[in-house]
Amino acid sequence: MPRYIHTIILLLALFATDARATRASYSLSEYERWTKLPTDSLMSRGREYLLSGDKPDSALVCYTIVTSRYKSGKASHHELYQYAKALNNMGFLFAGHYLDYEKAYAYLTQSLKLSQEKGFNDNLPYVYLNLAAVYENRNSVFGISDPKHDALKNMRLAFKSATKEKEWTVAYTCFTNLLNMVAEDKTLRSIQGEIKIFKSIVHRHPSPMGQFAMTMLIYQEAYNKGEYGNALYQALQMKTLAADISDIGMECELSARWKMAKALAGMGDFKMAETTYGHIADFIRDNEMDDELVNLYEAYKELYQQTGDKEKARQYDYLYLKEKDNLFHRSNVEKMER
Repeated sequence: MPRYIHTIILLLALFATDARATRASYSLSEYERWTKLPTDSLMSRGREYLLSGDKPDSALVCYTIVTSRYKSGKASHHELYQYAKALNNMGFLFAGHYLDYEKAYAYLTQSLKLSQEKGFNDNLPYVYLNLAAVYENRNSVFGISDPKHDALKNMRLAFKSATKEKEWTVAYTCFTNLLNMVAEDKTLRSIQGEIKIFKSIVHRHPSPMGQFAMTMLIYQEAYNKGEYGNALYQALQMKTLAADISDIGMECELSARWKMAKALAGMGDFKMAETTYGHIADFIRDNEMDDELVNLYEAYKELYQQTGDKEKARQYDYLYLKEKDNLFHRSNVEKMER
């Protein structure tokens, strides 16, 4: 059974963003000035740098300064609250941008512990979500087993805490992640409780992300029934809806494109599925989402295995294994294991 290709979305505390540029965007003199800024100013500055889309290194410096200030725990309640958010945002950066899972895990678990101890409940959905993403990517990309089901457990906790805190966009994002994580469960049995809760809130608290999540649910139900034509229609709707989603619209569109290809392959239209993968390759390249290449190469490999083109399947298997090895060494995932 081919692995179900999917995109797991991470979130930054208080807002979601995508930060993939690699150039440094600060100087030593700027760093020295920033160390004298108040914590609130640093948090705001870090947010602006990430929203700009091209200064993640500057954001990292801002959050690093904040996290270095309160390690002793001797601070006001508000300062510790900002510290907890900064720890989560550091985890987000190391997981989603630098692909360093060891550091991401360390910062996220610190943020989780502090948030639980101090009652920073509105930070919990983000921390649980990002932890779930680390566990899930460790499993799906690197093949490291998850015997305790930590990925699913943390994503369910993220969804539960987001609904409790009335963070609807975060809740809908967690729900789409849950759908992706259990996509090979043809009955969606393991998340029936979450599906029931989602259906009870999505119409009362409408948003573009909620509409996207509902369409994804309809897609998955159709796909599971073998109704691939309807599944393709829903995937196309998802692609259109992604344009109205702020901050994480690009990830949502990529998720829709994967599902379009999956539905086409289900219909037996392998030529159009191949063309769709070509469009996904362009999308990944245009948006500097190089970490998605491992999924793309595996998808091509599995497509050519289905069509019986052994030579192309071998070519893409080689590219897949090469990219997987590259990601493995960049991610420090083995250190996270220890």
